[in-house]
Amino acid sequence: MFTKPNTVLSLLYLSLTLIKRNMIVFQAVVSGLGNNNVMVILDNHISKPGWCCSNFDGNGFFGDQYFDPDLWITGLTRMASMFNGVPNVVGLSLRNELRGPKQNVNDWYR
Repeated sequence: MFTKPNTVLSLLYLSLTLIKRNMIVFQAVVSGLGNNNVMVILDNHISKPGWCCSNFDGNGFFGDQYFDPDLWITGLTRMASMFNGVPNVVGLSLRNELRGPKQNVNDWYR
């Protein structure tokens, strides 16, 4: 019989296991690319997985529904640390295609 606390803990464990496995696979892909002399730029494109992009997908600008600036900084820090010293990683995109109703276009084009 599943109890709510056990189910929540099981789901949390499964989520963390999948995240760790995904990072191991990601590192292996980057390494394999390096073994074949392919340079890599790490790209932070969207926060919520899905097709990109619209002005109303919640991924476009700081503070949007799926774009928490604190989590974004944590993610950038982890990626930078993970790939520090990896010779075929030549860049890290801060965020691709900023957009949406919260952006202030006039500030960008001063």
